[in-house]
Amino acid sequence: MLDPALWYEDYPISLIGCRQSPINIERQQCIENIILPELRIEHPPSITGLRLRNPMDQSYFGWRVDIPYDFGDKTIISGGPLSHRYKLIQFHAHWGENCDCGSEHILDGRSFSAELHFVYWNIDLYQSPRQASISKDGLVVVGVFMNVSSEKNCIAAETIKSESIKVICDLLPTIKYKGSFTLIERPLNIFDLFPSNRSYFTYLGSLTTPPLYETVTWIIFEDPISIDEEQLRMFRTVSYYQKNNFDADFPYEIYDTNVENNIRSVQPLNGRKIIYVANDSEKNFRKI
Repeated sequence: MLDPALWYEDYPISLIGCRQSPINIERQQCIENIILPELRIEHPPSITGLRLRNPMDQSYFGWRVDIPYDFGDKTIISGGPLSHRYKLIQFHAHWGENCDCGSEHILDGRSFSAELHFVYWNIDLYQSPRQASISKDGLVVVGVFMNVSSEKNCIAAETIKSESIKVICDLLPTIKYKGSFTLIERPLNIFDLFPSNRSYFTYLGSLTTPPLYETVTWIIFEDPISIDEEQLRMFRTVSYYQKNNFDADFPYEIYDTNVENNIRSVQPLNGRKIIYVANDSEKNFRKI
């Protein structure tokens, strides 16, 4: 497993970069009352043909949902702080060992139980996600906090739990090992994974896993969605390793280690500006 503390050996930008992510978002330091265009997120009311996988790459450990390419311009984010249109590629999750510290971004020094990342690429300027990923304005990542309600973690989450998260959790046992995947036969409603309050923070940052490219415009929704403790436990059942790649010289238990923590620690702000946009309506979310 690639230890984040050692990323600098192969990715010096982890130490010398000036816009690394995630960060601690301090409300008092945010810029407010900025006039921005309406943030528009467009998705079909439901998407079929999604693929849930435990990806092979060695920089992210966990589960990921890939968006079919033929959905094309139907999964678009634009407006707000963005000057171009961006298309959804995939979404994935980050979580921790317990319900109190599982988000990558933190808000006023407080962590959430988990965090969803929706990754979009700039289709106006670039020919592929790869080309976009190495370009300054190539990517947008929308972050959604997830919270398990408890006395210890009193930041309120919406009480209506996501049906889409339930669908994903039901399939996680089928992708336990790295490299495995399954088709999500039931349609997913992407909007089911966003909070109803559309207030958000935005800043310029990076990918939170190698290669840590500083090419991301982050949009972080202020309010979390709800997840129950059993669903979060299911997140932690995916493995770091391939089932068919065990080394006979090591005990099986080493390779059966589950992903209990896949978050990167917060990075220096380095003078970056964080903009807060208050918007509690749903008019900027369109089902097409």
